[in-house]
Amino acid sequence: MLSEKTIADQFKDWLPELRAYLIPILKDYHDAEEIASTAFFQTWQHRDQFQSLSDFRAYMFIVGRNTAYRRLYKASRSKKKLSKGDKFSHQSLPIVELHILKLHLDAWMKSAIEQLPDRCRDIFKLLYYHGMKTDEIAVKLNISPLTVKSQRGFAINKLKALAKKSSDIFVHMYSNVYPLSLSSPATSLSRWVA
Repeated sequence: MLSEKTIADQFKDWLPELRAYLIPILKDYHDAEEIASTAFFQTWQHRDQFQSLSDFRAYMFIVGRNTAYRRLYKASRSKKKLSKGDKFSHQSLPIVELHILKLHLDAWMKSAIEQLPDRCRDIFKLLYYHGMKTDEIAVKLNISPLTVKSQRGFAINKLKALAKKSSDIFVHMYSNVYPLSLSSPATSLSRWVA
């Protein structure tokens, strides 16, 4: 668990970063300042749930971004100035947001893979981290290719179930608004999870 002092010490660095991140989205310095402060406060209320400063920071950025987009959406509904594809397209996502999402997804994947049974975990890692083919794994582990396929299917189903329980992490994949373009074992698995 993170100490309050540790988080408070980081806040002076994070606030300007978050504000700078929100200004291009909102096109207004004061709105960005207000939402950045609100995002920190909302994240602070859940500080006991975070294991690392990077988790806290990433969550704060996501809260800030979501709040900014909600504000824009409400403004667009009342003024009918924003088209659906204009402000909310994934092309306008800053690269830092994709990086934060990838870091969270990779961390989740490592944790989830460790929950698989030993043989299943070994097969999954050989398939998706080492890029080995079914027949190669069967020879290496001295098992049948059908066992490799069934263990792969078991692993994918287990990870799907874990993903549904961890819906905060996968909300972006389910929404199809922010497709991950970064290549990693976690993103290749997203085809089966979504």
